[in-house]
Amino acid sequence: MFIAAVSAVLAAGFMAPAAYAEERPWRVTRTPLMVSDAGLSRVAALGPEEVWVGGHEGRFCYDWSIPLLGAGRKCEFSTTVKRWNGVFWETKNPPATWNLELLDLDASSSGNVWFAGEKNLEDRFFRWDGNKWNEIVLPTGICSSISTVSGLSLTAVGTDELWAAWGRECVMHWKAGEWTVHPTPGLHIEKVHALGANDVYLSPVSPARKPLHWDGASWAEVNGVPNAFLVGVDGDGSYYAELSNLRSVKHVSNGVTTALPLSPEPLPGSTADEYLLDAEGSLWRVDKTVAHRFDGASWQSTPLPVGSVTDVDPLPAPAGSLWAVGTAPDGTPASLTNS
Repeated sequence: MFIAAVSAVLAAGFMAPAAYAEERPWRVTRTPLMVSDAGLSRVAALGPEEVWVGGHEGRFCYDWSIPLLGAGRKCEFSTTVKRWNGVFWETKNPPATWNLELLDLDASSSGNVWFAGEKNLEDRFFRWDGNKWNEIVLPTGICSSISTVSGLSLTAVGTDELWAAWGRECVMHWKAGEWTVHPTPGLHIEKVHALGANDVYLSPVSPARKPLHWDGASWAEVNGVPNAFLVGVDGDGSYYAELSNLRSVKHVSNGVTTALPLSPEPLPGSTADEYLLDAEGSLWRVDKTVAHRFDGASWQSTPLPVGSVTDVDPLPAPAGSLWAVGTAPDGTPASLTNS
């Protein structure tokens, strides 16, 4: 969902996208009705009238102690998925939500919404086809196991495709009911940027390795891009690459590499601090309570009306808009947007 057009580099520097003159104000939206002790951790935005969010509700925790065996704390909860239809929130929970840990949520169309979770060390993938959830069974093999693996990244594409990566030496591609495993020996994949079935970019876990590109037939290293994480890519050979730390980003376009000014220092405790591109090609980084946007010359920072942001996704329209989820200052679930 982080794919958008990126503007070219001029000889004198960056050309700012067709941007708004001032930062759009953020507003808190109507919050989904949830059972007490709830939280929102994932968002997939298809448009102002269709946004999917996921989290947990009804959580309760208790301490346990068994003589000679030790003591600990255990929490029980129910995972939930909500859909904003432009007027109100609908509950769209997948099956078997009790103690099902939500790992990622993504959508590319109303009939291609994906949920990935883990329960009792068992992988659970579900796909919303526009009418109901269908459980999607992963193929067997070490590459397909997501248990105990953090950083799962789902990238839904078109009407019936999904790319998935979770730090192993492969990525998985689902299309029209079938999985294909793409091995990447020696290269652990952190993120997938999919512009289409035959135009896919892989970002490695290690910034010492080059990203890969899939053209429909084979994988090849991306030319002209430094060894780094790809944080944004378009279809015209323009890329944003994050170097060894969160604040250092380079832009590559038509073989020209330009370093951006260092982005602002991340706030302590930030959880939604990845970069993303909006629909007009602007680069963003959203921290705990601040949204940072690169306007082509400098970083513009806007405070957010929440206690903390946990996830953010760009809206396809209006251009330059995002949707985020997190917690309100009082600790309750929050949903907000600058659309």
